Amino acid sequence: DYMTKPFSMRELAARVHVLLRRVERAALAAVTPRSGILRLGELEIDHAQRRVRVRAEDVHLTPTEFDLLVCLANTPRAVLSREQLLAEVWDWADASGT
Repeated sequence: DYMTKPFSMRELAARVHVLLRRVERAALAAVTPRSGILRLGELEIDHAQRRVRVRAEDVHLTPTEFDLLVCLANTPRAVLSREQLLAEVWDWADASGT
């Protein structure tokens, strides 16, 4: 992050707080490389077994729902367009569905 002088201590503290929050979220969204499990808070997504758990309880999802959840979980805090979701989840070449 970049700040120009002069700056207030209040602004500096706010920016530090935001940066620490980003680091914390990145740690929560860490994928365990050996297991292929993505964890976001209490949500756990196992790519290999295509299994989702929330608070240690299994959640039943259809294959499309699972793919959509994985797509959204892999891009936290990002806005995805309809076309991006169609391409990622439904493997459509364009919005016409062909």
